[in-house]
Amino acid sequence: MKNKMTKKISSAIKAGKKSDAVKSAAHKSGPLRLDSAMLQKYAIIFLLAGIASFFLVDKFLADGIKSVEWLTKNRQSFLLYTLDEIGRAKNWVSGAGMVLIASSFFLYLKKGHKLRQQWVRYSGRIFLAVFSANIIVNILKTVVGRYRPYNVTPDSEISFYSVQFLQGGYNKLASFPSGHATTAMAVCLTLYYLNPKAAYNKYVFAVGGLIMVQRLITLNHYFSDIVIGSGIGLLMAYLSAWFWKNFIKIGD
Repeated sequence: MKNKMTKKISSAIKAGKKSDAVKSAAHKSGPLRLDSAMLQKYAIIFLLAGIASFFLVDKFLADGIKSVEWLTKNRQSFLLYTLDEIGRAKNWVSGAGMVLIASSFFLYLKKGHKLRQQWVRYSGRIFLAVFSANIIVNILKTVVGRYRPYNVTPDSEISFYSVQFLQGGYNKLASFPSGHATTAMAVCLTLYYLNPKAAYNKYVFAVGGLIMVQRLITLNHYFSDIVIGSGIGLLMAYLSAWFWKNFIKIGD
């Protein structure tokens, strides 16, 4: 009888420990946890949202913004300009790249230093996510060739002009997808996955959201450009994390 009771108690304790471990793992990954199954779901959601936005939201929202005189007059305000610069991929790639090179050099001089490992880990993950995401973005911009909302004409409103950059029209035909939205999502999620409990996460996501809003109200992008760009950023944040953990492993 005592043996049965002992077995039941020990099995209950083990079950409790397993439950705690599962809860702990779920808490550690946070509400935005991502695995291959979740990635597929997110990909479908972003794709469907982008298609729906193209047909139902893009023109309506762009026309509404154009009708607000204050927005059209203040497109180059200091705040909007600052958000524009924060969201530029080249700034993140160059900044993260320089930190990565410097921290890798000092890590080489003194191997095993935890702080330097973390500098390499953070800068390397951001560099990988933003750089790879924007390779995809620039290929799509070139292939799709969608007019930006601020210089669209009635004839070109829903038309696409592939590879027109060869004729000097790249920038005005670079609406789809949004590079700023891609960069913002890639950076936000990379920082989140590096430390889900960090206090900075809410501020990082707030700035990322403002960058996306800035692209809309300055008429640089349609809503569907933002949605698809965000989806690409999410994808590359996950893949860069997977690549780092499986092949580079510094700091993990």
